[in-house]
Amino acid sequence: MLLDRKGRMQSKWKIFIKCMAASLIVGAVSGFLAQNGIEKLILCLLIGLAAYLVRTSKAKEQHIAEAVTIYNLLLFVYVLWIIFFFVFEWQIFAFAWLIALWLLVVVAAILFYSARKPAGVLMLLFLLWATYTGYLNLMACLVQIRLLP
Repeated sequence: MLLDRKGRMQSKWKIFIKCMAASLIVGAVSGFLAQNGIEKLILCLLIGLAAYLVRTSKAKEQHIAEAVTIYNLLLFVYVLWIIFFFVFEWQIFAFAWLIALWLLVVVAAILFYSARKPAGVLMLLFLLWATYTGYLNLMACLVQIRLLP
């Protein structure tokens, strides 16, 4: 049993379900909006597992709170990137937004790794995805401004 932010006891199962549900919702929404969802769903479930590992780690409560706050912000920024790129088709703005997302992922990976090493490694998968997606987004920008055919 662990304490939540309000000092109430929570089982590890409750924490696991909350972490996975939040990631599952983000993965499903991003997959639906991008119309190609299975890899996004799997990626979100892996980082949900990373969040669970951090929330149940033996790190200081302040450190866990910082890591979870960055993680929640990262999920929000990620969903907005999906909307900017796939829904509004703002490739240039989405690329700038993706750079901010990439930086958040780096910070989250560092915080997660210092709380619990496997969680940091799982966040590296998200960092690899963000890097690859940044390359694809950049190519879309170059096509949009007619620097590439």
